[in-house]
Order: sequence, then structure tokens, then C-alpha cells
Amino acid sequence: MAQAAVITVEGAEAVQRKLDALDRKVRRKIERRAVRAAGKPVLASAKRMAPIADEYDVHDTDHVPGTLQRSLRLRALKSTRGRRRAGIYGVTVQSGQSHNLFVGETFYGGFVEFGTMYQAAQGFLAAAAHENRDRSRRIFGFEIRRYLQEEGRARG
Repeated sequence: MAQAAVITVEGAEAVQRKLDALDRKVRRKIERRAVRAAGKPVLASAKRMAPIADEYDVHDTDHVPGTLQRSLRLRALKSTRGRRRAGIYGVTVQSGQSHNLFVGETFYGGFVEFGTMYQAAQGFLAAAAHENRDRSRRIFGFEIRRYLQEEGRARG
């Protein structure tokens, strides 16, 4: 399973109270939009850091170099009451449609990220999350506040 890049928002009690006062559907929409915006730099870095095999390295004739890089997607973690109360939000950068790095056309993504007994881990997903931790936290805070203001204006 892909590791999640988790954003912890500290000192955001006022924002949390405003979110809790909203309808569940609206709150989740705001949280999901903010988390996805915060995760975009992580996804961009992961795509930049993803290893691309040379054509001579490819043993399978159907495999095209760069497939792992092109398959990376962003998915917001489900917001649970416990995570929300703790101020924890997150995204996963996953390869293909599955949350499991070891399945599908790019099943080898898990081997690249975590390594095997024959191959050292390259850790490009973890490195992308670490590289963008502070930036993502700032984006998340900005986006949450912006969406709350938009929602406040819409309610009049």
C-alpha cells in the first residue's frame, strides 16, 4: 500500500470550529479540495523523481519507458472524525488506479519505492512528500481559509 503524505494542521482550532459548523457534505468537499491542492506539489515532485528505464533496460516488449511516471495519481485520504479532531489530513500518491503499489500494469512501482532483496529502495514517493511538507502545509491552510470564505459568502 502506498504511504500517505500526512498534513498536520496545528493551531487551527478556529478553522476546525468553522468546518465543524458546516454541513457534512460541504465540509468534506472543502477538505478534499484543500487536500488535493496541497498534494499537487507532492505529485509533481514524485513525477519528476520517478525513475525512467532506458529502452535497453526494458525486458518486456510491451513496456514503454516512463510508464510508472505517467501512472502516478493523487488521492485524498478519507476524512474521519478522529483524524479531523487531531487536525490530520493527507493524500496518497499512487501508481495507477489501485492504492496498492504492487498491482496492475505498474506493479513494479512498489519494488522501486521500497526495494527488494536484490534492488535498493529508491524512495522517490517518500522523498517527494518530505521535500514538499512545508509547502503543502501552507497551501492547505490557505486553501481551507479561502474555501471557508467562499462558503461564507455563498451563504450570505
